[in-house]
Formats: sequence, C-alpha cells, structure tokens
Amino acid sequence: MMRYWSHFFRALLILSLFPIYCWGEIRGRVINETGSGIPDVTVLAYPLERTSTNQEGWYHLKKPYDVIRFSLIGYRPCTKTIEQLKKGPDVVLKKDPTSNWIIPRCKNSGGGRRIKAGFLSFSLPHEIKVKRGSHDMDYQTVLLVHKKYSIVLAWGPTWSYGIPPESALDNLSELKERSIQLTPLEPGLEIQEYRGIRSDGSYWRYIWRNHSI
Repeated sequence: MMRYWSHFFRALLILSLFPIYCWGEIRGRVINETGSGIPDVTVLAYPLERTSTNQEGWYHLKKPYDVIRFSLIGYRPCTKTIEQLKKGPDVVLKKDPTSNWIIPRCKNSGGGRRIKAGFLSFSLPHEIKVKRGSHDMDYQTVLLVHKKYSIVLAWGPTWSYGIPPESALDNLSELKERSIQLTPLEPGLEIQEYRGIRSDGSYWRYIWRNHSI
C-alpha cells in the first residue's frame, strides 16, 4: 500500500510541474511581408514540441502549448498565443538584421561591481542597491533598487519552463523580441529575449535558454 501511494504522489508532482493541455492540432503558414512562404523557420511550442516550416512555409503542430514562437536568423522573431493562432494560423515574419544580438564577453571593468545571473553577468552602477531575495537550491532572486524604482532579477532551472506564460504576454501594451548568441558562439545553444511595457507603464524583460526537445 505504501508503494502505491508513493507512486501516486510522484505522479501528482510530475503533473503539477508540467501541466499539459490538449489544444488540438494547428496547421498554418509563415510568410514574409510580400506573402511568400519562408522555409526552415523554427516553430517552438515549448516544452512539448519543436518543428520547422517546409519549403512553402507550412508548419504543423500536433501538440501545441499555450504559447508558440516562430524564429529564423535574419527575421524578427514572433511569439503567438494559441488563441491567436486559432483565429488566424498564418504568421508574418519581417526581415530585421538587428534581430540577432551577439553578446560580447565581459571586459575587465577595473574592479567595478558585477552581478552574475545564471549564464549572464551584469555591470552595476554604484548607486544601485542589491537586496538578497530567495536562494533556493534550484532558483535564485535578487532585488535591484534605485531610488523609488526596482527590478527583480531571477534565474534557475525551475524558475520557469521557458517561453513566457500567456498571462505575462496578455498584460503587455508593447513587446519586442530578438534572438541571442554568446561569444564565442556555442552550437546548439538557443537564447531568446523579450522586452515589453506593461499596461501600468512598468517595464518587463525576459531572457531564457531552452533545453533540447
């Protein structure tokens, strides 16, 4: 009996960490600004499915999640919610040479303050106060404060499942996306960045690296 309950609670834990919703299959096309299909676009329904467009720009998701990202180097990435794709499954990508940000290696700042967050390191102005937040074994947070303004910096393998949740995107009045590469380049490493303004005027930034699926 104890073994039964052990397996039961383990199954509940897994389901609570990775909630799965069945939205049904989605077929659509990724096109450019002139209406031509774009091949080899990465279509990421993280954490469940990854695919790419064919030579005519068509994609097919068999188990889409609530947020889907479309990306190709040389084009501005585009993230859509499942509800948006239900209303119109076709996606337009715009050419943009600035859509891929190659982060340089940090230079010696002459003893200036730095804060390390996962695989990124940030230089801190002297007037910024750092307040310690949560320091769990699998995620950490700190609060950066300047006068009446503040921002929470958080990182770790269980802080999020990757792509921003639909609730975060719905609350934005403005959103910009781009892809990130490190210096030197690491093959297979994919990093994405989202910057937005919330409806209350506050700023929001989200950087994540997805694991292989």
